[in-house]
Amino acid sequence: MIPSFSNIDAIVPAFMIFSLISIRMAFLFVSAPLLSSRLIPMQIKAAIIVFISFITYLGLPAIVPPPLDVIGFLIAVTGEAAVGASAGITASIVFAAVEGGGRLMGIPMGLGFAQVVDPMTQGSTVVTARFLGVITSMMFLALNIHHVLFKLISTSFIVLPPGTVIPTVISAKTLVDSASLIFIGSAQLVAPILIVLLGVLTALGILARVAPKINLFALSFAISIGLGLIALRGALPQMAVWLEHSLNTIEPLASGVIAGF
Repeated sequence: MIPSFSNIDAIVPAFMIFSLISIRMAFLFVSAPLLSSRLIPMQIKAAIIVFISFITYLGLPAIVPPPLDVIGFLIAVTGEAAVGASAGITASIVFAAVEGGGRLMGIPMGLGFAQVVDPMTQGSTVVTARFLGVITSMMFLALNIHHVLFKLISTSFIVLPPGTVIPTVISAKTLVDSASLIFIGSAQLVAPILIVLLGVLTALGILARVAPKINLFALSFAISIGLGLIALRGALPQMAVWLEHSLNTIEPLASGVIAGF
């Protein structure tokens, strides 16, 4: 749709539609992994949002303008924000599962004492969680999942035109059900390493009963870290397969959440 504006009455509705498109796209950038990173300057984010929103606006068919009153516009803004944020949060589920798995693995390994700053969240995290997060980020970009998110949001305007979105219980329930995959995914991702570490802790417990004079506090760190890293090295190929499968499920999960609106 290439608009032609002859008077102010045509400009105002078109501007409102473009604003709603930009709001949906902006909330995707606020909630989606990597896109919400603080490492990307706000000016760059704003320019990308405006550019993609403008291209999306030109590609849409004729749309009935949303209500021009303040209350109706605020309701429309809430709906657009909900759609964009839902798609981004759904994509973040895989990263949250990886973060949880990295913490589950790092703490019994003894790496919980070594906290590092995550540049994307500006918070402290376990070394193993950061390591797996970097791998997930690279696979996210290599598989073009960010393109999938842009395409998903752009096509959502055909099913859910700007100004017509109303958050429902179905969409919220679908998002909550998808969030349960965080706990399942965390356990699945690091299950082999946890089994090895459980065996190490069991052996150390037996050793503590047999030889109580041994300084197990110092010995356990060396054994747990060493065997944990060896187990991590052996499990990386299977982890990569799991990550690829999980990242490819982002599109159907996000589509299911958006379909609930």
